Amino acid sequence: MGELNACVASPRTSFCIREASDKDLLVVLSLLRELSPEDAPNPEEQYASWQRMHQYPYYKLFVATRRARVVGTFCLLIADNLGHGGSRFAILENFVVAPTCQRQGLGTLMLQRAMELARKQGCYKIMLSSAMHRSQAHEFYLRAGFGLHGLSFMTKLDKECPTLW
Repeated sequence: MGELNACVASPRTSFCIREASDKDLLVVLSLLRELSPEDAPNPEEQYASWQRMHQYPYYKLFVATRRARVVGTFCLLIADNLGHGGSRFAILENFVVAPTCQRQGLGTLMLQRAMELARKQGCYKIMLSSAMHRSQAHEFYLRAGFGLHGLSFMTKLDKECPTLW
């Protein structure tokens, strides 16, 4: 098994976490609908994004499987940094566990795997963002050792941006 892949067995079930391949993409896109059900799927653009991700030095899509079925996913982006003595940082994005597998320890295993991979890449921190309305997810992240740090701001760029200067 490659360095990016890991399997964990427990008395109740076993999960594998591995780097995703092209054949996983449609299932991943379906899982991502859990995060934003209102977003219209755009498979062509999403496939193009997937291809662009491969151009980054370290922007990886992972899937969690149980009995060879994809039941979770996350993206891990490792970024170089001028601050903190040049230490890298990690961004965890698109973190989803299928509803049928929630509260079975898979989310914790996925977080642990992402943190392990980030540590191996020399990251001093790992960050994630979660929509304000996802209170159960916030509780999960807090229980897993993540803390609130600062505020996250965003603006949609799909419309004309106001001129600020």
